[in-house]
Amino acid sequence: MNTEIDVVHPDVSLWDSREEIVHGNNIGTANARLVLAYLEHIALGKRTNSFLTEHSLTWLDLNRWLSKAELYELSQVALRTGNRVRLKLAEDELLRRGVEGIDKNIYHQGEVVDTVKEYSDPLLVMLLKAENPDKYADRSKVEHQGVVLNLQVEGVR
Repeated sequence: MNTEIDVVHPDVSLWDSREEIVHGNNIGTANARLVLAYLEHIALGKRTNSFLTEHSLTWLDLNRWLSKAELYELSQVALRTGNRVRLKLAEDELLRRGVEGIDKNIYHQGEVVDTVKEYSDPLLVMLLKAENPDKYADRSKVEHQGVVLNLQVEGVR
C-alpha cells in the first residue's frame, strides 16, 4: 500500500536533526543507515517486525541501538507519528466503508454478473458517535446518591 501523508512531528527540531543525532551516536555508518531507515519506517505507521524481517535484524539489534537516550527519544517521536498515521488510515477506511460503501461482486455459476454497493452500519454508527457525541453517544449512565460502605469481614476473601 502506497500512502503519502504529510506528517507534522511533535518535536520538529528533534526530528529534523535525526541524521546528525544518529550519526553522532557512534554506532557505525551501516547501523546509522539502518536506524534512520527504521525511524522513517515506523513514522509511516509501518510495523517494526516487517522492518526487522526485511533487513534480517533481531529485536536485540534494535534494542542495542535504541538503548542510547537520544536514539530512544527519536524512536518515540517516530512511533507517535506512526500511531497518528495509522489512526488517519483507519479513519479513512471507516469513512470509505461506512459512508461511500464498497462494491461487492454478485456471482452466478462462478461468473461475476453484477455488483452491489455494500455499507457497514456498525462503522457508520461509530462515525456518528465520534463526530457528534452529544447527539449519538450511548446514554447509559449510572448515577448514585447516598453512602457507599466498604466492609471487610474477617475470614472471608
